[in-house]
Amino acid sequence: MRLVGVVCSAAFRRPLLATLLLWAILFLPFAGTRSLYYEEGRYTLAALDMLANGHWLRPEVLGLGFVEKPPALFWLIGAASALAGGPSEWAIRAPAALATLLGALLAAGAARRIAGPKAALVAAIAFLLSPFTFTKGVRAEPDLFVTVTSFAAFLLWLEVRAWSGRRSVAGWGAVLLLLSATAMFKGPQPLGYFGIGAGLVALTERRWRELPALMAIGVIAAGLPAAWAAVVYEPGDELTWRGQMRMAGWPELSAYVGGTFRFIGESAAELMPWLALAVPALLPAWRRRVGLEDRLPRAMAFYAFGCTALLAFWPGALARYATPALPAVAVLAGLAGAALWRTGPARWRQGLLALLLVAIGVRLVWVAAIPFETARNEASRRLASELTAPIGASRDPLLLLGPAIDYNAAFYMQQAGLAPRQIRTAKEIVAPAWLIGAGEPPPGGLKVEIAADRKGFVYRLYRVLWTE
Repeated sequence: MRLVGVVCSAAFRRPLLATLLLWAILFLPFAGTRSLYYEEGRYTLAALDMLANGHWLRPEVLGLGFVEKPPALFWLIGAASALAGGPSEWAIRAPAALATLLGALLAAGAARRIAGPKAALVAAIAFLLSPFTFTKGVRAEPDLFVTVTSFAAFLLWLEVRAWSGRRSVAGWGAVLLLLSATAMFKGPQPLGYFGIGAGLVALTERRWRELPALMAIGVIAAGLPAAWAAVVYEPGDELTWRGQMRMAGWPELSAYVGGTFRFIGESAAELMPWLALAVPALLPAWRRRVGLEDRLPRAMAFYAFGCTALLAFWPGALARYATPALPAVAVLAGLAGAALWRTGPARWRQGLLALLLVAIGVRLVWVAAIPFETARNEASRRLASELTAPIGASRDPLLLLGPAIDYNAAFYMQQAGLAPRQIRTAKEIVAPAWLIGAGEPPPGGLKVEIAADRKGFVYRLYRVLWTE
């Protein structure tokens, strides 16, 4: 126990070093172990198409245009793959791993400025060990990137407000660049966290002159994905974009109410236990009692919960849309944790220390188990290998037919030298060909192989020898 106390004491004194070490231990060892999962394969295929065919604005995934997201993430994946000499799991996930570290450092830096190294370390741990980061910390998907760029813009804006002259102009320009990157990762919706948070700060401080500037940079940043959409537009894309923004229609009242409560519950669960630790920092009376200044906690609260409250009433909103709230919650948890450590009785310090150690321990156990989860680690590789083994040296086209396509497996098929291509209907088949689908065989199709993904979804390989 004494050793634990010494280690923790040193970590509190050197939060930057502790954050780097914790990030390296918890996120790097097996970043390249697990095969691609969730949407990683699809985004990587888009990035590789950019590199191979120069489709920098409207990439193709398996032969079909992909416009569900603006292209910033695909540019990053493509750049990392090119620098690494090829698209390995390590290269694909390297930008996400670095974004995780940057997010932790941003949260730690904001907390340290007003509450010292203990607050910094707690904030960093809260960011790194949130359930949100558990699943997104080393995953090539846009949620983590918009979380970091949006929060960086907000922190910079809080500083820029006190600047003047050319320095102020440069600062506002940097804020605009960060917000533009946010929009180009996922579209205009994540800009709501900065816009609502900054707007509430300016309103409560009666700094009316800031509102036109905030509106201007918001319009410019949101205009970038709009301009991209105008450039790449083809008929039918509007349906994709409406679906992505959850604007395809208003659900029935029961489904809407259920979705609201589900969003609130799942978002809160993804932020635990740090959301609970952050609660005291939200209370002005408690902040006065422990001597914590008001401006930063109030700004963090506006940033974390302003847009999240709006999303709760947005039809079809998913809990991952609230990921940008995480760094602000981590800062609040850091401020509250440091104040409790400083002013509370010994049992509070022991409780906080236990919380930090348990959180780290749970993650360490999770990381240690990764090498033994062979079925999960190899799921996409195995599915690709099993389905395509009968193809051998055949030169006939390999076609993929929905409604469900495993893009991760398709990535490994492509890496194995095959050229899978997605088709929308069986009428596009020209025999002879190979077809992977989930339904019944098309006319002239003979079932050759069957395999299931990690969730049990069954795919079938058909040999199509003739078509109608």
